[in-house]
Amino acid sequence: MLGRDGKVAGLRLERNRLESDGRGGTKALGTGEREDLPVTMVIRAIGYKSLPLVDLPYDARAGLVPNREGRVVDAHGNVLAGEYVVGWVKRGPTGLIGTNKPDAAETVQAMLADLPNAAPLPADAADLAAVPALLAARGARAVDYAEWRRLDAREVERGQPQGRPRVKFLRLEEMLLELGLDPAAVEAASVHTD
Repeated sequence: MLGRDGKVAGLRLERNRLESDGRGGTKALGTGEREDLPVTMVIRAIGYKSLPLVDLPYDARAGLVPNREGRVVDAHGNVLAGEYVVGWVKRGPTGLIGTNKPDAAETVQAMLADLPNAAPLPADAADLAAVPALLAARGARAVDYAEWRRLDAREVERGQPQGRPRVKFLRLEEMLLELGLDPAAVEAASVHTD
């Protein structure tokens, strides 16, 4: 990114060539051929690859959970009842925020289609207090809706001096401090072994 007077003024691009990485994949190498584009806004996407999830199959090469229309499938292509995925863990590291909406809609449609044949939840899992109880048992500190609204309002406030819709908190520590919480204490309380 190129800047002028503390603002984005351009983007420098370099043409790459793909070369074997020696492990069956490819890597991009710069060619030295560069081009500067005049731009005044850059939108960044953080991350590029999903990570494995406990007890779900995972395709490490593609960085996703194998699935059909959001329904998780095992190594033999059999649907795992009650297991669904969306976003990059579903389709791999492609698309932007707008891509996630139809992607999520597809998964929700699969869930709704499967609902009539779903096994009922055990009574303790169907209790609305089950998730908060599980989090508390694990020592996790959840952010409630009122706290989320405080963070949201603060991000909007932080963006106003720059004429931006918001300036996002980028680190968990920043969010915790904004909520008046000690990041070290929250981290220590959140460590569990199960």
